[in-house]
Amino acid sequence: MRLADSMLYAALKSELGDRIQIFSSLQDFKEDGPLWGMDHYDRPDVLRRRAAAYRDPAVLAAIEGVIVPAREAGAVMDEISARGISPAMRSMADPIGQYYVPGAGGQFDKLKDRIRVKSEDEDVLIHPAPETLYERRYMIVAGEIAAEGPCHYCSETPALLLDPANRNRSARNFWEKLEDADPHHLELQRAAVEDLLARYPMTSGAIDVGIAQEPSTDPRALVGQVWAAAPGGALPLFADPIAYAGKIAAHLHVLEPDIEEVAGIAP
Repeated sequence: MRLADSMLYAALKSELGDRIQIFSSLQDFKEDGPLWGMDHYDRPDVLRRRAAAYRDPAVLAAIEGVIVPAREAGAVMDEISARGISPAMRSMADPIGQYYVPGAGGQFDKLKDRIRVKSEDEDVLIHPAPETLYERRYMIVAGEIAAEGPCHYCSETPALLLDPANRNRSARNFWEKLEDADPHHLELQRAAVEDLLARYPMTSGAIDVGIAQEPSTDPRALVGQVWAAAPGGALPLFADPIAYAGKIAAHLHVLEPDIEEVAGIAP
């Protein structure tokens, strides 16, 4: 994760010059300018942006989810479990960071602490979480796919992020090694992202899409996570940092409309 973060910063520095400065998360951020990157996940504006994405009707439809008060979440989970599918639980206080998949049959009242639910009035998001394979992450800038790559990296060494060929490979599961991706899977996954973006033109972030593990049916792509974030706020992992940074620079006026220009550097 740190290597991916560093690669993106280097690419952004090449594109943006003096308009981007490194910042240590060990200090309090006191500047007026926008703050990008991963280490500010507890900022209220970050959490609001994450939640706003999941409140969008197109996103809810894509993940087949509903937002309900915590008191109603158990019944929704039971309905999903009755179909033999694991339900996912997300706190709307932070649907990215406070997320749990208990498996089919999991009871919300016994598991709500996993997503830090304290009150029966709190909004929670419940959606199906079928088992998926070959998950990919699509980096989004100004409603377009800026770069993509496999989500899984657990069994890999960090240096494999440096091999451009790995951007087009996939790992079957989180703990397995990268392999050549099935071109049909890539077509299905990209089409699922483009279909969602046609209805939800995301400003910045990432969309994760897997291939449903359903042996009795043809492969189909499933959106598993929609991560609204400033540049770098959703880890690019294996995605091409140079292509991603180039798209960010080209759409800086969309991402940060109030940012001040620095003389001599094109927008």
